[in-house]
Amino acid sequence: ILADSRFRTALSWLEAGRARSETLDTWEDGTCEWVFHHEAWKAWAGAGFVPILWIYGIPGRGKTILAKYVSQHLSTPVVFTHFFRKTSGSVSTRASAVCISILSQALRQHTSKLNSKLDLIIKRHLVPLYNKFSSCEECPFDRLWSVVEAVFEILPEFTIIVDGIDECSDGEGLLQLVGHLESLSQCFNGRGILLSRHNSTYASFLTKSISLEMDRAAVEADIRLFVEREVNRDESLEYLRTAIVDKIATTAQGMFLWAKMMLEYLKAAVTPRMQLDRLERFPPGLGAVYDTFLTETGSTLSKEELSIRRRLFLLTLGAARALSVEEMTIALTLRSSRPPDLKDRLIKPLATIRRLGWPLIDCNQGSIRFIHASVQEFITSHASGLVAIDLTNSIRIGKLESELAMAQLCLNQLAQRINSTRERIDPYLRHNMLSDTIASDPSTGNQVVPRVEAFYNYAASFWHQHIIELGITITPEFAHQVGLFMRSPALILWAEFLYYTKGIFDLGPVVSIRAEIQSWHALLPLHIRSRIAIKSFLIESYEAALGLENFNCGDPLVPMLLLYRVGFLLNLTGEEMARLHGIRKEVAEKVKCLLGPQHTFSLRCAVEFCVEEINSLQFDRAAQVLQSWRLDGLNPSPGTYHSFYVESNYAIAKYHMLELAESIELQTRAAAGLRATLGPMNQETLKSQLFIAYALQAQGQCLEALKIYEYITKSWSALTSIDNVLTMMSQMAASMALFKLGHTEEALRLATEVLANRQRVLGMNNTVAMDSALALVLVYRQKGELESAEAFLELAITIGAGHCAQERLCQVQRFRAMLLRDRGELEAATKILTGLLSEARGTGGMVTSTSSSGGSRLEEVVDGRDLLWARYDLFSLLKRDSSESVALEVFEGLVVPDSDTVRGSEPRPRCQRVKELSAAKDATRILLKERNVKKAKEQLKKEGLRWALDSRYWLLVGGPYIEQ
Repeated sequence: ILADSRFRTALSWLEAGRARSETLDTWEDGTCEWVFHHEAWKAWAGAGFVPILWIYGIPGRGKTILAKYVSQHLSTPVVFTHFFRKTSGSVSTRASAVCISILSQALRQHTSKLNSKLDLIIKRHLVPLYNKFSSCEECPFDRLWSVVEAVFEILPEFTIIVDGIDECSDGEGLLQLVGHLESLSQCFNGRGILLSRHNSTYASFLTKSISLEMDRAAVEADIRLFVEREVNRDESLEYLRTAIVDKIATTAQGMFLWAKMMLEYLKAAVTPRMQLDRLERFPPGLGAVYDTFLTETGSTLSKEELSIRRRLFLLTLGAARALSVEEMTIALTLRSSRPPDLKDRLIKPLATIRRLGWPLIDCNQGSIRFIHASVQEFITSHASGLVAIDLTNSIRIGKLESELAMAQLCLNQLAQRINSTRERIDPYLRHNMLSDTIASDPSTGNQVVPRVEAFYNYAASFWHQHIIELGITITPEFAHQVGLFMRSPALILWAEFLYYTKGIFDLGPVVSIRAEIQSWHALLPLHIRSRIAIKSFLIESYEAALGLENFNCGDPLVPMLLLYRVGFLLNLTGEEMARLHGIRKEVAEKVKCLLGPQHTFSLRCAVEFCVEEINSLQFDRAAQVLQSWRLDGLNPSPGTYHSFYVESNYAIAKYHMLELAESIELQTRAAAGLRATLGPMNQETLKSQLFIAYALQAQGQCLEALKIYEYITKSWSALTSIDNVLTMMSQMAASMALFKLGHTEEALRLATEVLANRQRVLGMNNTVAMDSALALVLVYRQKGELESAEAFLELAITIGAGHCAQERLCQVQRFRAMLLRDRGELEAATKILTGLLSEARGTGGMVTSTSSSGGSRLEEVVDGRDLLWARYDLFSLLKRDSSESVALEVFEGLVVPDSDTVRGSEPRPRCQRVKELSAAKDATRILLKERNVKKAKEQLKKEGLRWALDSRYWLLVGGPYIEQ
């Protein structure tokens, strides 16, 4: 039963999207048979059906029909087909669409050949994907191809036929696909056939293929047979048989599509005289035919109908995927953010669309698309940029015009006034944040989400793509429209709708979209860029809703849900951490009062406040609260997701307090529980594993940590994107593990990539971006490239410390001293470190940070882990020129007698003091170099000492925190 359920779910997931491609066209009996007698086919068969067979020909020659014919007449027991269709939108033209077609056909048509291994493939490969992605179309090509290969491994002989590769919009993916298909015969028992127009680009990477040209001579007999049969089926054409055959022979140029359209044109005539006239006038070439159709049908339409027709073609051209009839009906009436006027709605949508689009637009299978890719090319062939509306004869549309129309249309739909109301937003908020609380309080979790308009789903999925496709060619007026939407509460509904439809546990896709928009925004002219606020993307919208009376009256939980989301977004971006701490505290306290301390959502808010306590370096305070929940049962029942969430964050606090062995034990248990309750690919599960790796690396087990980082990075980047915040955390940690293992070049490459991605996704003024820059300081220092190291140190200062600013100041100054020491400027290095130590001991409490670009600022120095490093570095410098007893003075105040409760209560003899300072030095070395708290404490205990302040050696939070 479970296996059957998995099978149905997997098949439904694969077939729910629009990436699968099929063709309803079929061949005329007696046609296409020539292909198996062609010399190129014989050569391919003689070579054992290797390498790829590439069949090419001009548009309209019948390649798709031939592909379908070949698929039905091959000797291999399994045949997979995919038909790229540019007319179905960009979604169906990605390379990953081939994978979806293959897997769908494998599950639906070839289950008997997969035998008992089918469920294993679904369980091992497809279940993680459909649990993560609400649509197969969102899944990356590499991830899907790995499933395809798992299917290939257990199949007998098979053939893959891919038609229309020239209509694939994914250039990089197409290269990967062709590479995989070329290796079919080497890795599997398979063969590949590709069909397309001839193109020098494809010819360059299909050099190993055997080529078969569908030239005029190859298809003329088939066209003549097709025409004869069509005439036989329609008595009205019988008297024209000879004239039609002659016309085909002299004018068709070997194009099936041309012949088919001529016959349709003749059949539509109402008198024999009109048929004769049409036959005589029917022009050569597809472009001329399209122009004839548009001109003649246009002459029969009113001005209003011409306007609708042009908009129909405009939207069909610009749509990222084929629109349904219902979607197109709404799209044709949307003119602004005001509700569309019902008086503008088509009375008979399907009939009207067919009449206005005939014969160039097809409405088969409920979706609206052009009959052939050449129609799109014809419409845009005489246009460049934005063009004026032509309501008379033909239709000429520029690509930018269609993109602008779709972008405006999407914004009009998303910004409808009802989409900014509490009535529309509230159910999505409750569902997304409270759906797992039904057990504790059914009233908060069981929400009915309202149905949005048919076109809303499209607009929510593609609005940003259309905007980005416009490049920098946008007007101030359109920029104003974008800016208004990005500041309005309507953006909340978009984000929550996306969250709801994706069925995921984070807003990572929203952050990725923000990154894409941010990259586009950075290239805009200043006068345009200033109209679109990107820095506070989405946060500003939630805050705008909090300021509206409608969201603050009635249920007091609503503003807390909005504020919770503000905190959630701030946490994702890593900005304004002090503000985030205050928000999480307020939400935890007020939700507890509203729902009670035992409510699941109350507990979640409380745990997340503890997370912010950790981010604010209050590790002991957070650990104490989390431990109390673990012990006194305030957390949810053992074995639930929330109990493991508590355990995981308790382990994180222990990691920062350098109790590494205990942290690993706790986190390992938490990770197993999260894996069992949420699944192996859930972000909380992977985050738990990330901190296991952090702790292992802190113990010096870099190889073991690196394996976990690689697994996490592969999982996160495949299931979301490289823009995912936690993907970048894992990559950065992997870079430092590689650095520790001596793989400097690989560490450099990875750290550079992460820094670029963090600046692009999160912005410049961000602590984790600063951590990436500091990591590069260490890598370049190791390479001996001190100028590059100093440049990245200056970049770190330019970025700004952000969160933990005081601690980061000490870190930057210590790195500066380290580089000065490398250059032999020992006096300058000593001066910096001495200044840090003096200020921390209370002789002013401030230190000046100066960058090479000029200017300075005063900051307070915190006596924490970086100052511990500064003490150790300063000791190494001082003992060169002084006695060790003098150098040991830098460790003053770190330890106290174990029996004392008051620091420095009685002066000790100098010999005893030197002994204590020496013990402090040894314990400091153990803490910094070995990160072994237990060993360091035992070292002190032997001398009757203890640490004066445990927090001095705690690990800072960061992306991750960087130290040599």
